[in-house]
Amino acid sequence: MRRRPGHRGALRRRADPGPPGKLIGAARKLYEGGPSDGELARFGFSKEDFGSDDFEVWPDNWLALSVFLDMDTQWRVGMSGPVGLDYGALEPVMRLQGVKKRDRQDVFAAVRIMEAEALRVMREQAG
Repeated sequence: MRRRPGHRGALRRRADPGPPGKLIGAARKLYEGGPSDGELARFGFSKEDFGSDDFEVWPDNWLALSVFLDMDTQWRVGMSGPVGLDYGALEPVMRLQGVKKRDRQDVFAAVRIMEAEALRVMREQAG
């Protein structure tokens, strides 16, 4: 919910596998944000001073990440903020993404991992 518009550009498909935890890292990257240009300028910095903020995603996780990104407008919100994704929209999104029936359980598990991390980040930001 607190993702900056256009922030998807910071995620790119990785060619070779790396260390575990990429789904959690991708979700955190999407929802964490980071300091604004103004906040950096107050200390004499700019985003260019810190290099690229790209986060590489394993090829095996790309489809699940795409589904998660398409579910971005499907957050259920309670009195204290987001509480989870509306799973009723998940199957149609998976069909539109072309997820094969045999892969849907794995994609669902991956989406739940990213959902949990996104909720954790949103709660951290809320204070």
